Amino acid sequence: MTPLDIDNILLNENAYFYKKKKSRIAKNDIQKLFLECLNHKEANRSYAPIFKASLLESGKEVAKYSVLIFDYSQKPSFLKDEANLWEIKTGLFVILEYTDYLAIIRKNVSGIQHLNQLAEEIDYEVLANFLVNDTSKFEKIISNSLNTAENAIQTKTSEAQDLKGVMSRFGISKQIINAVRLDNAGDKANIALNTSRVNSLNIRGDFEPVLFWMIKTLKLIEGAYKSPRLNSFIAGFAKPLIFANEIKTLNPMYLFLRFQSIKDALDAGLISNCFKVDENGKQENVNLLSFIDANSKLFKLDKYDTKTYKSGTTAIRINVNSISFKDPAFEEINISFDGSESVTFQQYINFQQQFLVTFDKPDYAYTHRKIFQDHRLLEDVDIFMNTFIGDPLLSKVTSEKGKTNKASTDFPPKTIFNYVETTYLPNVDCMICDDMGTEWGDHITISGDEICFYHSKYGKPGLSASKLEVVFGQAQKNLGFIAMTDEMVAKRVDRWSKNYSSTKIPRIRKHNGSGKTTIESVKNSIMRASNSSNLQPKVFVVINFLSKSSLATSLAKVKAGKTFHDQGVTLQILWFVNSIMSSANDIGVQFKIICQP
Repeated sequence: MTPLDIDNILLNENAYFYKKKKSRIAKNDIQKLFLECLNHKEANRSYAPIFKASLLESGKEVAKYSVLIFDYSQKPSFLKDEANLWEIKTGLFVILEYTDYLAIIRKNVSGIQHLNQLAEEIDYEVLANFLVNDTSKFEKIISNSLNTAENAIQTKTSEAQDLKGVMSRFGISKQIINAVRLDNAGDKANIALNTSRVNSLNIRGDFEPVLFWMIKTLKLIEGAYKSPRLNSFIAGFAKPLIFANEIKTLNPMYLFLRFQSIKDALDAGLISNCFKVDENGKQENVNLLSFIDANSKLFKLDKYDTKTYKSGTTAIRINVNSISFKDPAFEEINISFDGSESVTFQQYINFQQQFLVTFDKPDYAYTHRKIFQDHRLLEDVDIFMNTFIGDPLLSKVTSEKGKTNKASTDFPPKTIFNYVETTYLPNVDCMICDDMGTEWGDHITISGDEICFYHSKYGKPGLSASKLEVVFGQAQKNLGFIAMTDEMVAKRVDRWSKNYSSTKIPRIRKHNGSGKTTIESVKNSIMRASNSSNLQPKVFVVINFLSKSSLATSLAKVKAGKTFHDQGVTLQILWFVNSIMSSANDIGVQFKIICQP
């Protein structure tokens, strides 16, 4: 084999950074890593690998590096049969050893499992802060939400010259930073927190200068470990906690799988094949999107043993410092990226940490190999309580919509439906009863530039998380309908033109008379509001069973650290309300709850 000339190697300042688990990395460890790079490839090693060479600065060794370059042939991803056509791929694996840390550059390399025995990813909090200083500009943040509610925004991308002072403070305590792009006086860098990758955005450079960039980065990481820092802007996001300390007091409740990154890979054309292998070794293609859709749901977890929680065949396992995902259906699916060797879907999800686990304490969640806390859940109690509007009239209602018959022209008194109509109808231009079937809201009102959806729920008085979950779920699901485009309204015309469910109660409870017909008047009101640059969309949940003052008393006990009978229910209510408030805030919708005083 030809000796490797490092002066002929060009690299990007784009590497993965790790903290050593072993104090000493032996040559045998490097050989194992190199062999794994070559697994499942009929590779040619034209160049002799370099093992643990010295990187010198002023004649002194500052680090050791190892390099593997290889080439291999593979069938073009766009051909079904071999057809005697082959692509030549070149793989590169560079590993730098510096004090207690490793840095890796790789190309056309995957499946290096031995690395897990040698090193671990850099801690989330360290990665989030090690490059940040007082003058840093946050140009871009990709964040994942702790909110598992249906239709909640799971991944959010925000960009500006500097996001400090631009991003709303409300709701970011439910966000976990997935990636961030920083500008430090023109020195820009991308940091992917879930994979410990740092990219300086510079164009390719010579081999040794890039290694010294890796050392410079590791020195900053080392300094952040020794003297932890926390930028005030970063501190607003979900708070990372030490896994081993917190998991002892938490019981997993739900599992939510995140598929956005795999969909992005599909969208970018990076996935060349998705298949299963039958017992005869024959490949069978898999419809990956259909499989993803079937598993895009919230899994309710039950305890199986001290370390395992399951939902059917889907399971999570509690490890010493992390949680891993397991499912036979995911393990038998193989995914090839850009024609390279395949990984199982289960391996991909675990490596990328593309899942979220929530616990019996609703302000805690696991992802990115950490447990996170929504640290503002209790701090924002005053803001939280401003969401509630107390009305003593709701103490007199006895049902949601009462009993109606063929002769009914109005909803009976002492019902929530009647309360909504008598209270809000006089002050609006238009009111529609959209209850029953695929409803957008029990009532919809339009007044000038304001569109409001009302979701009503009756129940016996008392703190009840389950009843709130039902009505909040409905409100959450229907947030997307509040824009009410012309096409959407056109599909409701027939429904709204009729009476309510075997009664003489018109679904259009009020209109402003601006059109030749009742429905034309309604359409005019909606069109005017929807097209207004000053549109004010609002969502109201109207419930009789919750008392604002009772909830405030319970929340004060929680904030004071007291233990009481309804503590768990109070925390669940706090979580539910904050989740939908966050979702509504994401799309510029004001959210309020009307209840007893």
